[in-house]
Amino acid sequence: MTPNLATPEAVARIVSENDYLRARIEPRPGDITYFHLSDLRRAMQMVATSEPLRILDYGCGGSPYRPLFPNAEYRRADLPDTAEIDYVLRPDGGIDEADGRFDLILSTQVLEHVAAPGAYLRECHRLLAPGGRLFLTTHGFYEEHGCPYDFHRWTSDGLRIEVEAAGFRSEAVHKLTTGGRALLQLIEHHGGGLFAPRWHPFGMWLTAIRWVSRHRRAALHRWSDRFHDNYRVVPAADPGHPFFLALSIRAVKP
Repeated sequence: MTPNLATPEAVARIVSENDYLRARIEPRPGDITYFHLSDLRRAMQMVATSEPLRILDYGCGGSPYRPLFPNAEYRRADLPDTAEIDYVLRPDGGIDEADGRFDLILSTQVLEHVAAPGAYLRECHRLLAPGGRLFLTTHGFYEEHGCPYDFHRWTSDGLRIEVEAAGFRSEAVHKLTTGGRALLQLIEHHGGGLFAPRWHPFGMWLTAIRWVSRHRRAALHRWSDRFHDNYRVVPAADPGHPFFLALSIRAVKP
């Protein structure tokens, strides 16, 4: 079992903080998670709408993407310590609501923290009206981060099959933050774990990378935006992107 890295109370507090929410809805070059969160924000634009939909943010945290749906009837479900939610998750992960209640379910960076993904996805299917859509993002190759637990990672085929097994028809799968852009994000997070003497060529290279990450981070992010634009949100069927930090899937309930 993944170690418990944060209590539910601590997680609820963190995801409601202004900096946490701003970094997701308005990521800025220079943020330590800019590569990943700016690409996730771009992916969210695929479902952003001003239509008056009935939306469930399922595992909502602080609902950072709520502003993308200004006219929605927007409902929120999460653990009991989360502020101002409409539904408290039952022990089995479900919520007390009628079948077919929603037009769209958002699940952003939640599925990796769910012990039983199949049950969660079947509950999504139950709660959606016929023709309703699920938009889900989760991690591919990314560091472990208990919230309070972290259980799973996905490939594009694995996520698609899991979603379809719950009764959905998948419409589009995308890889987020791929290739060298993904590598840059991981170096920013974990480059400090590498060591070599400064006089050694490898040590000199590490020193240069750390200096750029520390003192020119915003510029590095802008350079990557310019030169790696095709590595941000990529259709899963496109060749040449076997390494990626996250996935998104849009699926419909027939």
